Amino acid sequence: MKGSLLEFKNNKLEDAELLINCPVCQTSFNKRNALIVYDNGKCLLIHIDCVECAGSVLLRLKKSQVKEKYSVVVCMTDLTKEDTIYFREKSNLSSSEILKVHRFFKNNHPV
Repeated sequence: MKGSLLEFKNNKLEDAELLINCPVCQTSFNKRNALIVYDNGKCLLIHIDCVECAGSVLLRLKKSQVKEKYSVVVCMTDLTKEDTIYFREKSNLSSSEILKVHRFFKNNHPV
């Protein structure tokens, strides 16, 4: 899988090499600074910290229906590993909760 974010050896994630650089300082990430936050066998959520600049990314790795293929989404975050675990375990917001927050800010804090 050269050119991707992970290079697998023996098709095992634990043998994978991270091939991603920090988007802030371009330092190569080390998998010792990665934490698998979620794994359901088909999808992984991985939090990675940069030792150089303290930047962090969340990496979502999903196995494809096609053998040995993966889709990857990476986003920068200011969440710590602990924050990521905390919010991962919380329930999703409902649309009515989102509308309540929107109305609150619209009515109380006009632009």
